[in-house]
Amino acid sequence: MNDAPEAPPSVVEVIRDGVVVVGGDDRVRSVNAAVECAMGVDRGAVVGASLKRLLSAGEVAPREAAELHRAIEKLRDGGDPTEIELTYTDGEGRERVGIVRLTALGGGPAVAAIVRDVTERRDHERILASLHGVTRRLVRADDPREICAIAVHAGGDLLDLPISGVWLVDDDHGGLEPVAGTAGAHDEFGGLPRFAPGEGLVWDAFEAGELQLYGDLREVDGLYNPETRLRSEIIAPIGAHGVLMTGSFEAHAFDEADRDLLATLVENARAALDRADRDRLLRERADRIASQADRLETVAGALSTDVDRELEAIEAALAGTDGEPQVGERIDRIRELVADVGAVAGEATGVGRRERVELGAALETAVAESRADPDRIVVENGGSLRAAPGRLRSLLASVLNGALERAGGSEGIRAVRVGTVDGDERGFYVAADGEDGGTERRAWGADGLDLAVARAIADAHGWRLSVGEGRVSVRGVATLEP
Repeated sequence: MNDAPEAPPSVVEVIRDGVVVVGGDDRVRSVNAAVECAMGVDRGAVVGASLKRLLSAGEVAPREAAELHRAIEKLRDGGDPTEIELTYTDGEGRERVGIVRLTALGGGPAVAAIVRDVTERRDHERILASLHGVTRRLVRADDPREICAIAVHAGGDLLDLPISGVWLVDDDHGGLEPVAGTAGAHDEFGGLPRFAPGEGLVWDAFEAGELQLYGDLREVDGLYNPETRLRSEIIAPIGAHGVLMTGSFEAHAFDEADRDLLATLVENARAALDRADRDRLLRERADRIASQADRLETVAGALSTDVDRELEAIEAALAGTDGEPQVGERIDRIRELVADVGAVAGEATGVGRRERVELGAALETAVAESRADPDRIVVENGGSLRAAPGRLRSLLASVLNGALERAGGSEGIRAVRVGTVDGDERGFYVAADGEDGGTERRAWGADGLDLAVARAIADAHGWRLSVGEGRVSVRGVATLEP
């Protein structure tokens, strides 16, 4: 019985959705051009054949094929139009997802199946769901490098962007430093490059603060590597932190959907890096407070010892015949000690901006600020280092004052020698020579306030200060250049 037309009307032929008409005997009565194109089948080979043959040509899974047959029978029994989802393979062997809407034709056994390809929509929904999972991982991460690794591999795995990398701003040296990359990026470039300020499209996008999509790099000026094999790129700034870049060997490989998904990914990464920065600052603040508390406790002990010493000297001076001048000097010294407490509690707790400083120049200023005799200062070998200039001068002045105090003034010291130490643990030293030509072992003690100031400043720089054999040594100065 011919219960359906042999060919679809012309209007059905030009629509984008696939249309299949199935007769009461479950044979295909007609298909439109969209079905032929989508499934890679010839109309003549399937019209008149069983529906099962068409489904086999599209490699529809048996379970889904059975579900489709049940839905058709239910419709023929008077059921309402219905929709089911099935997966099939197109003419190029790619897996597609279609929504099939079934409608009875003219109340008879013939059924029209209208197939709409929703592959891209389903992929988009899957990616968005996966991005939610990535966001949860980003929220749990607290290390910037871990955050960048999660972001770049999410781009590679979820968005099918195998050549991707993340660069973060290098606060110490400027420029953009590579911190994470996909295996494809490392294989292609042999390691990710570092971008100096003003270098390449990556820096341009970072400085502009706007996501850039380049459809064909052969038509773009200002490439970092004009010989690159990449043809298209997306460069997305991650706020003020850095950039995420992804590339393809095909021109115009990215569309607006890729752009939007990558924008979502980098926004999540930016929020995670912002939070990591806030957490780091809070930890550093807590550490500073704890360090300051420890330092104040040390200062209290040092101040108590020095003040006791000065008071004993005042008592001795008052008992003598020429006590008045000595009492005045000792009272002035107590005032200095009290003032030095502020240096340890305030100035020494932070470093501030560092810059390249010549040790000899810093020493010259420190001598002027201390009670040392400039004629007795000997620079054995100089050098330069990165430090906060004012803090370094305070450190040197405090060390010099401590030596003078212990030796009873400049008259007790023949020379103060200053020099640098090279090797695995770079640094510098200040050594005192006694009037007899030997090392002045009494020059520094562990209980002096001047040394507490110097140690606090060294700690704030990340250096280590030690005392021994008439010498103060500062080690761990990685930036020192003798």
